[in-house]
Amino acid sequence: MWEREAIGLADGPFESRDGPPARWTAAEPQGSSGEAQASESLRLSECAAQRTRAASVLIVEDHELLAEALALALSGRGFDCTVAQLGGPVTVLEQAAQLRPALVLLDLGLADADGVDLVPGLRAIGARVLVVTGCLDASRVGSALALGASGWVSKAQPFESLLDAAEAVMRNRPPLGDARYDELIELGTARLKAEHELKQRMAQLTARERQVLWALAEGESAAEIARTFFVSIGTVRTHIQAILGKLGVSSQLAAVARVRSLLVPDDSPRRPS
Repeated sequence: MWEREAIGLADGPFESRDGPPARWTAAEPQGSSGEAQASESLRLSECAAQRTRAASVLIVEDHELLAEALALALSGRGFDCTVAQLGGPVTVLEQAAQLRPALVLLDLGLADADGVDLVPGLRAIGARVLVVTGCLDASRVGSALALGASGWVSKAQPFESLLDAAEAVMRNRPPLGDARYDELIELGTARLKAEHELKQRMAQLTARERQVLWALAEGESAAEIARTFFVSIGTVRTHIQAILGKLGVSSQLAAVARVRSLLVPDDSPRRPS
């Protein structure tokens, strides 16, 4: 008895009087052929999934035109690109966990998240991270590298340089030289340590003290803050003294400078809307 192979026989039945044609094969005992075909099918499926993941890119960028341009250009270079739907850190990380990209192009200055904070979560799912940003603060870029990002490229560079950097990271060729990388890591590590210390100190502030600190950071005087919150200027000065003590600084200028230098907008103490 002869059984027809499944591959390449879309044109219907094929009969032969003289024995099996080239596309036919002798039947094997039940179970043996089916198991072999199933095993081979599984192997091919796994290989295809691995190839797809190896070339997959997730673009986390809130400038829509740039995100779409990067996706289109990298697709032309053979990568499977997806532009992330933005909506906060949880939304981005959930998409990444579902897609499991090999590479994430990550902007640090997202409107609804701090890109630096996304790096550990993206690395945890096995993705490499290339920071693509207009941020000029080397310590923030260094923080992303210290947390596991593979490299950094400025949006100010020619568009082709952005594409080349993405391809370099994908091919396991980091776009930064060792000396520059080490310098940024050192800056980033120092910043992360200072941020951690400041956040611990900020946690000691009351809600009203945080509001007063934010108002000072916006340039308001003690008198203006008093009018805003309908309290006496003496009360505001009491809050300011408490703030200085908890932050470990000796002046309003030092408190404001410290907060401005280390906190991104989402971390800043906001006044009620």
